[in-house]
Amino acid sequence: MDGSIDKRTIGRKRRLQAFGKENEVAAGFAILARNSKIFFNYVLVDSWFTFPIFFAKLEAADIGCIGMLKKMHNVYYLWQG
Repeated sequence: MDGSIDKRTIGRKRRLQAFGKENEVAAGFAILARNSKIFFNYVLVDSWFTFPIFFAKLEAADIGCIGMLKKMHNVYYLWQG
């Protein structure tokens, strides 16, 4: 990260997010929207974001998630309907 960028700017915050993981940034944006009084019940996501950690972060913030799950050998999903 370039040291000449002021740490208080939104540009620096966005640059730091660009280096973060996509799932963490997307969940952070959904939580930020909810905290900004934008009301929604569900987030519709692409299969790129359908990892258990993403669902757990949104569930902790009381946000539902709809997305197509990936079929992977090392990731397992449990559903209790």
